[in-house]
Order: sequence, then C-alpha cells, then structure tokens
Amino acid sequence: MAKRIFVAIKASPRLQENIAKLQEPFSSLPIKWTLEKDLHITLVPPWEEEDVDSVKKKLNGFQGTTGEFRITFEKLAFGPNGEKPRLLWLKAMPSEKLRRLKEELEQLLKHKSKYKDWIIHMTLGKFEPEDFSLSWLNSLPPGLFVIQEEINSIALIESVPTEVKL
Repeated sequence: MAKRIFVAIKASPRLQENIAKLQEPFSSLPIKWTLEKDLHITLVPPWEEEDVDSVKKKLNGFQGTTGEFRITFEKLAFGPNGEKPRLLWLKAMPSEKLRRLKEELEQLLKHKSKYKDWIIHMTLGKFEPEDFSLSWLNSLPPGLFVIQEEINSIALIESVPTEVKL
C-alpha cells in the first residue's frame, strides 16, 4: 500500500522551544498551531510511494555536498500567497547550502517541487482567513523573530491526512 511521504528538516528541540515562546503572545488568535514535534522545513514535497524501504536506503546512503550549516529565520509571514493566506510561516533568509541540499535530494529521489520559487519556511499554524485579521502582522517590530538553526540531518516523514473544517 502506498504511503504519502516527504523529506524535511525537523526543528531541533531548541528551535521548538524558541518557537513555543514566540507563540505565547499570540495564543488568543484563532490559529491552529502546529505541534512542536511536527515543525519542519520541507525539502522534497510529499509524494505517494509504494516502496518506502528503497527511499530509506537511498537516504541512508546519501552523501550531500553541503556538510553541516546554519540558517537564520528572520520574520513571520503569511502563506502560501498574499491574496488568500491561510498559513502563518516563520520564514528563513535565503541559503545557498540549503538550496543545494534540496536540489541534491530532489535528484536522488527523482521528485521535484512543482513550485518554481522555493520559500524557506516552517508552518507555525493554520487559520481560516474569514476568522482572522491580517493587520496585526504588519504592526510587529522588525527583528522580533530572528532565530538561528544548525542543519545537520534530514528526515523521511509520513504525511498522515488530517480532518479539515468545511
């Protein structure tokens, strides 16, 4: 039976803790917050896979060219687009090493994102646009959300469907 899987960088315990502190002042907003253990940056988007063991073998043998590196998260933003946002993101600054890691993994697994422009981010939460005023984000002072994260591993994650409010 096929499983829906993707490759990601999971948030470290330190980053999870920092994000939880960032969320505290916004706990009264109508946002369904992402569980700390589920925070990640998607590198290879989800796909249906019958042979998950072969993917695991490929990833276990993967020798990327980037080595360990650091990325910097810099601001909150709405996604996936500005016209009809429904997600709250923590965006990172562009990273050549992270872009190269993503490309190497996409080549290895023969799965490429359908999006031309990749925005490095972690989804902090979801919301219904009609239940939410977007103006508060513009009032936040710049530099409030600068967090650095060491990147030293990747994870193969199974995407389990969740119930969606209609």
